[in-house]
Amino acid sequence: MFAKVALSILLLGCLFSQGMGQCSVQNLKITTAPTGTVANGKPVYNVTVTNACACGQSSVVIDCTGLQSAVPLDLAHVTKVDATKCLLNNGDIIYPKESTSFTYAWNQVFTFKPVDSQVSCS
Repeated sequence: MFAKVALSILLLGCLFSQGMGQCSVQNLKITTAPTGTVANGKPVYNVTVTNACACGQSSVVIDCTGLQSAVPLDLAHVTKVDATKCLLNNGDIIYPKESTSFTYAWNQVFTFKPVDSQVSCS
């Protein structure tokens, strides 16, 4: 009996130490804030995506429906995949408790939501 309980605890510990069940796209926190600057007559906004998970997340895709910018987007940080989705950091990992950010210039604030990612625990 003790051996079964110990094995069960060990298996559960392994699952959680690998981050399984701990992280999801919902652990990506997105904030948008005005920078106070203007580019080509449009206010500039900074978008920060923070990985609030204990594991890294790569291939992060956000909903960026309608995203437009009066200045070129920094493709190292955000790339439009299609009309509704953007890939962050060329798909590279956003480490635990780390952030990535990009700016855009437009007359409106766009709403961004996390859509997909690959969780990587070591």
